[in-house]
Amino acid sequence: MGKMYGKFAMTKQDSYLEKQRNTYFAVMKIPVDVRQYFQGKTRFSTTLKTGSLSEANRRKWQFVEAWKAQVTLARRTKTGTVPDSLAEQAARYSLWLRQHQDEEGDAESALFSILDETIWRDYEQRDETWTPLPREDTTRQEKESAHLAYNMAVKQWTGSYVTDWLKDYEAEAKTKDEALRALKIFYERFPHLDDVTRHEVEDWVEEMLRTRSRPTIKKRIGFIRAYWDWCSHRKRGYFPGREPF
Repeated sequence: MGKMYGKFAMTKQDSYLEKQRNTYFAVMKIPVDVRQYFQGKTRFSTTLKTGSLSEANRRKWQFVEAWKAQVTLARRTKTGTVPDSLAEQAARYSLWLRQHQDEEGDAESALFSILDETIWRDYEQRDETWTPLPREDTTRQEKESAHLAYNMAVKQWTGSYVTDWLKDYEAEAKTKDEALRALKIFYERFPHLDDVTRHEVEDWVEEMLRTRSRPTIKKRIGFIRAYWDWCSHRKRGYFPGREPF
């Protein structure tokens, strides 16, 4: 019985890992039903840049969680339960950047190149100066949305970790829905972290008080402050520690 348990523990410990030569990789299969959203790839894979099993197990989870979030988002998009809005696009791009931030090269430039070739320009069709022409299989709105979503992602989008925070937020479903609405209002008003300053927040609160009651605004800011505090502790190096509220 003990041997069986030990074998199971080892299998669990090695989950989402694959060793190539002396380096561990984080890996996860992409479900068949959503592969169309990942250029037909069958799995995710990224180097963890370590030969230590314990270190690989520590490093793998940020990638696995991001991949699972992408699969969930792809399924929601596929079923039409969530529109493929600007915020959804920014969330996808932000996840992609987080997955590739430790790899060699510039992740932001790599993402830009992917969008350039798949959404903005057609490299097989060129004008007289040999400049790629705009793609005809994507609309102007799709091109503009991709540009905005990309800028939101690379400029540290304020709403990057809303989904992660809600998972940890201990509250009833109704309260979580209220929190999500408050955060949506917040990140639409301040899409980039650089936009969130004490003076800007004060001006925003004064604007809201013209149409909303003080208790409503206080509750809304309470949700936003809780999210900000969570990010400041859990996402150090990405989310600023300063408290603008």
